[in-house]
Amino acid sequence: MSQSYDSLSDEEKQRFCQDMLGRKDFFGDACRMIVGVLGNASEAEKKDVGE
Repeated sequence: MSQSYDSLSDEEKQRFCQDMLGRKDFFGDACRMIVGVLGNASEAEKKDVGE
């Protein structure tokens, strides 16, 4: 990925960064969903170990 990014022109790099910043809600929601799933898995594992 970094090699692809490095090969972009400065204008393309700027456009890429602006696009990613414009999607911060998507990435934030995805991170919250992942953390929630991992938290639920951790709680389920604790219950299994306690039995």
